[in-house]
Amino acid sequence: MKRRLLSVLLCLFSFSLVAAPVYKHVDAQGNVTYSDKPAHDEDQPVELKPVSVIPGRKPAQSLKKQPVQEAAEQKPVRYRLEWLQPQQEQTFRNTGGQIQADLKIEPGLPRGTRVELWLDGKKKAEWKGAPVTLSEVWRGQHSLEARVIDANGKTLARSSVTFFMHQASLLISTPIQNGG
Repeated sequence: MKRRLLSVLLCLFSFSLVAAPVYKHVDAQGNVTYSDKPAHDEDQPVELKPVSVIPGRKPAQSLKKQPVQEAAEQKPVRYRLEWLQPQQEQTFRNTGGQIQADLKIEPGLPRGTRVELWLDGKKKAEWKGAPVTLSEVWRGQHSLEARVIDANGKTLARSSVTFFMHQASLLISTPIQNGG
């Protein structure tokens, strides 16, 4: 409402300026001054050439409104996470406490989105599109979870896999066989 009132007042003011004559005055030093009032009685109005008017284009929608409308119209993306390593209920043997973790995610992730790997409820690493080596994975059953996190920290998707780590115990000794 304020903008509309301001526009109307500006138009009225500009029409009054167009109707007013413009006077040119040259002083003794040769300086030229233009004014809407004659400085001396000998000042004569100047005839102005018509102003060129180029019609403008219709303004685009405000950028502030556009993202809100797009967000309301966009459907949320459903990411599909597939574990390449480890596979569900896979058993690892004598790896020295290390395993490789790798995923396949469709569709591709937008900029600012990250994938966190959580081992047994603790954040262990970030997956950046290539296999990740996880260390200190000891004997027993483990749960590995991948979380797709957007730039605002919101979890967009998650997938988990259960795997098993078997390692020979130091407490179990193998008998030494004699040659005879």
